[in-house]
Amino acid sequence: MSAPSELPGVPPAARGSVPARRSAPRALVGLVRMNPAGHADELPVTGSSTAAGALGDASVTPPALLLTIEEAAERLQVGRCTMQALLLSGEVQSFKIGRLRRVPPAALDAYIRRRMAP
Repeated sequence: MSAPSELPGVPPAARGSVPARRSAPRALVGLVRMNPAGHADELPVTGSSTAAGALGDASVTPPALLLTIEEAAERLQVGRCTMQALLLSGEVQSFKIGRLRRVPPAALDAYIRRRMAP
């Protein structure tokens, strides 16, 4: 077997060392930081001077017009089964498009307002 210094196609700096970590794309640097628990925290992106603004308007997705059951459950911070029960009982309004059930974001707002009413 040949020595590491004789490997073809391997730059001299990488021979005998730990593989270099790939860095995040420049546009995303600074948008995520790690919290003490080791999980990523998303940082708010505001203004046109941020990295997201530098990408252009094509990369910014508009808010969803309709939500899936999973997305609606995530917004209410409940499980999928609980969300399905709320939809099937009529407590949260939804409708079907073909075989797919969709929830307007306004229906979630109305449900929250009704629950908070005295």
